[in-house]
Amino acid sequence: MHSIGERPSRFLSVLEFVNFTKTPPLDFLNFLEFKITDFIDIILVAALLYYVYKLVKGTVAINIFIGIVIVWALWKTIIRAIKPMFMNPPTMLLIIFI
Repeated sequence: MHSIGERPSRFLSVLEFVNFTKTPPLDFLNFLEFKITDFIDIILVAALLYYVYKLVKGTVAINIFIGIVIVWALWKTIIRAIKPMFMNPPTMLLIIFI
């Protein structure tokens, strides 16, 4: 039991709440440990992409790749637009029976 004037322990004081929600500044940047191997990796991938682009530039392959990307983007857009309809059971039943 609590003595007179004492709050139950399940209630946080304002100061305890503020200290609980306070985070050190720039704490979210802890994952940014940039090493020389990361730099080399970025340079190698950029060079690889550049030479692959240079290889297929002006050929039919680039047109085929662009076509595949457009079809993929349309597919994702249509699926994202249609998906909420299938989450609604009455609409789903209407589509099934029509």
